[in-house]
Amino acid sequence: MGTPSKQDNTLTPLTNNRVAPKKGLRAPQRDESKSRTTLCIPKGMLTAAHTAMQNSGFSLKRRSQWIEEAVEQFLSMPGFIDLVMEEFIEPGGNTTIPVTLRSSLTSRIDTEIESIRATGNFTIERSGVLRTAISQAILRQRGRAHAG
Repeated sequence: MGTPSKQDNTLTPLTNNRVAPKKGLRAPQRDESKSRTTLCIPKGMLTAAHTAMQNSGFSLKRRSQWIEEAVEQFLSMPGFIDLVMEEFIEPGGNTTIPVTLRSSLTSRIDTEIESIRATGNFTIERSGVLRTAISQAILRQRGRAHAG
């Protein structure tokens, strides 16, 4: 007994209720571990982010990848922390979305946050960094990003 293959309409034998892999096909290998986080984001920003993603060729299924790229570019900007300090949440108009980031990027964000907190002057959270990175990616897509 088997199931039809999507590629060639032949039957592939079942073993322990699983489809046997065809020769030469392997599951994609993960390059790096991931960490999940949630992000509270204004609804208007989420709509603008989805538009910027689609204009950049990203589907909504690749939202976390787009956010990762936005954060990496943002953390590379000189003076990025000044932009985080200006960031704010709109009362009542926010939504929470799940985001999966590479563990190394999460660690980089946390390291930057800890270095800022060590000065004793500011309290910054990961969500603030993510929202500001998204804002910059939206502005960059529109041709109006902060130059640093």
